[in-house]
Amino acid sequence: MLFRSILFERPGRPAAPPFFTDLNLDQVCSALVAGREQYDLAPCFWTPLRDEAAIRYRHQVLQDLRRDEVSDAVTEFARAMETMRQRLGQAERLRHPYQRQRWFLDAADTYCRAVRDFAASLQQVE
Repeated sequence: MLFRSILFERPGRPAAPPFFTDLNLDQVCSALVAGREQYDLAPCFWTPLRDEAAIRYRHQVLQDLRRDEVSDAVTEFARAMETMRQRLGQAERLRHPYQRQRWFLDAADTYCRAVRDFAASLQQVE
């Protein structure tokens, strides 16, 4: 099954519009995503939303994120995903196959726990 983005209607990766550099919006975008490069947020700023329902949906998401319990759950999930990425990185650096497999399994376990805990946290909010 092909994953579809919850941010973009069409599959694929948007590109920065040519006028971004002319208006120095590339610098603004870089400043906004600084320190969060692993999340690849820049494409969110490149594509204007033209569908009213999509705009309303994003506004609802932002309203939900203002709630402390939702924001805390998202922050904890993001931390767990960072831990998972670190473990995958460690697996890639190792030479011994059993060590690589062990770190990969740790990463998979971290991912599964993070998704389960995130879902449980969001269910408590509703």
